[in-house]
Formats: sequence, C-alpha cells, structure tokens
Amino acid sequence: MLLLRIPTYGMIKAGGITAANFIIDVTLLQSLSGIESIAHGLNPVGWFLSCLFICYMACPAFGQMIRKRCRKFSNIFLFGAVDVAIILALTQLAVQINQRWSSFNTLYYSSPYIRVFYVFLGMLIARGYELGEKRITSKKIIWSLAEIGILIISVVHLWHIDYVHVIWNRLFDLILVMCVVAIFGREQGVISGLLKRKKIVNLGKSRSMYWYLVQFPAIWLIRDIFAYVGWEDFKALQTIMAFVAVIIGGELLRCFSTVFLKIHHKEK
Repeated sequence: MLLLRIPTYGMIKAGGITAANFIIDVTLLQSLSGIESIAHGLNPVGWFLSCLFICYMACPAFGQMIRKRCRKFSNIFLFGAVDVAIILALTQLAVQINQRWSSFNTLYYSSPYIRVFYVFLGMLIARGYELGEKRITSKKIIWSLAEIGILIISVVHLWHIDYVHVIWNRLFDLILVMCVVAIFGREQGVISGLLKRKKIVNLGKSRSMYWYLVQFPAIWLIRDIFAYVGWEDFKALQTIMAFVAVIIGGELLRCFSTVFLKIHHKEK
C-alpha cells in the first residue's frame, strides 16, 4: 500500500502533506472526513479507493438484507425508490453543510456517506437479474440499440450538465447510471461485446490500476507545464500530452512495482 500511495506533485507543491494526513490516508479512511485537504491528502485519487474500501465493508449486510427482503420485483423497486430518496436527501444535506461550513467540501461528491447507497442500488440491479434471468430477452439487436442509445444520452448529458439544480441533476444521474449498469451488465450488445474481449479485459487487469494511480499527478503536471510556457489555449495538445503522460507514468509505476515485488519475494 505504501508503495502505491505516493505523494503527488500537486500536493507537494501546495505543502499539503502532514503526518496526520499520511496516517489517515494509508488506512484508507480519509474519505470519511468530508474535508478535501484530508480526503485528497496524498494522491488525490486515493479518495475513491477509500470510498470503495468503506462501501465494500457494508456490502455483506446489504447482500443479506436484499436476499431476505427482495424476493419479488415489487420489493426491488420499493427498496430502490427508498434508496434514491435517501441519496437525494443526503445530497441536499451535503450541499447545505458545505454552504454553512465550507471546510466540509467533499461530502457532496467524494464521501462514502452518499456513495454507499449507490452500491446498494447496484446490488438491487444484480438481484433483479437473478430474479428475471428467464424473462429477459437475449436478442442482440435490442441490446445493441440500447447500448448505443444510452451511450449517446450519456455524452449529451456530459456536455450539458446542470450545476445549478443539484437535486434534479443527481436524480437524472442516478437514473442514467442505473440504465448503464443494467444494459451493459447484460453483455449482450455490440459495444459490450467489444469491451469483454480477452485482450481488452487483460489490458484492464494488468495496467488500469497503474494508470488510475498516476492520472491525477500526471494531468496536474502537464497542466502546470503548459501554464508555465504560456500554452494554456492549446487544449487539444494539452489533452494529448496528458494522455501520454498517464500512459508513461503508469508503465513506469507498473515496472517499479513489478521489480519491487520480485525483490520482496526473493527475500522471503
């Protein structure tokens, strides 16, 4: 864990690394704070790993409750509606807390208090698949059209995000994400067929973690370099260079990690 929790260029530059941040960060509990300087204390992408860790701890209890209580589709829809209502209520609460106490500035987006209920929604969708396996059509053309349609809607929504009406925006996001998970999770369409090919899957297994870990410092570094030389307006070139930096940085981290693990195993 310590090998992968490397400080980023941005945090070093900002002087944001403290002993307290380091201790809470390596425990993967930093996202509970709701404070950006703690949640993003070392590598800013670490907040997501922290959220996953905390949300996964709730999964056994969620799974047991869903299997016991959700034996009909009507129960799944009921639990789903209640879950969405909780998410929207907590979203509104997070916005109000941030407006009153500005230090708590990550409760809305990067904290597990709301995201744990996203996980619950995903588990409800999985339960729906279990109950309706024989009722769901397997026609490829239908699933392909659904995948293409939801992808177009997602791209359009990305370019027209409503940052003013927070609750309505989050409700639409929830519905959209549930559709994406339900449609692509079936893996019956053309797009999901491409994504589940062995080469793509293996690429994700072997490299995606390292790309993820370096993406924030790499993008930050490229952005600062372009700002230093006065090339802020060259957005396309900056994006390409950031992409290249992420790939190179991820490969370097993967090689370093591989060598470290080999040395570690030899010592044993």
